[in-house]
Amino acid sequence: MAVRVVLDSNVWVSALITPRGNSSRIVSAVLTGRIEGVISPPLLAEIGRALSKKWFQKHFGIRTEEARDYLALIRLRLPLLTPLKVSLELRDPDDALVLGTALAGRVSHLVTGDRDLLEDTKLVSWMRERGITVISPAQFVNQD
Repeated sequence: MAVRVVLDSNVWVSALITPRGNSSRIVSAVLTGRIEGVISPPLLAEIGRALSKKWFQKHFGIRTEEARDYLALIRLRLPLLTPLKVSLELRDPDDALVLGTALAGRVSHLVTGDRDLLEDTKLVSWMRERGITVISPAQFVNQD
């Protein structure tokens, strides 16, 4: 099966603020088409909300124009999908958005830094049954 990913919003944000990190390497591969990626409008909006917070912009030196350009690039390069409904009990119900996007995109990997997703063995098993590996950016980059 080809590698097809959905990146959680925390991976997109991390890539912008840590240009030499694992998340940045993955985002670069997705944006240049070396890895196929998908996203949903609500997930894109979640990234936008994170990047538009004044404290975030001040703390990380992200300008509003830079955030806007980043979102536009993501929107341009990745197909926008409607997330499927996920009826699974989650530690954080907001995580249903990225799970639904992964299911809609029929991805092989959901890349996230969210410990609620990575450490929930029931969720990881449920996603694996659907052909999706829930994986951290470091694990994804260091796969054999």
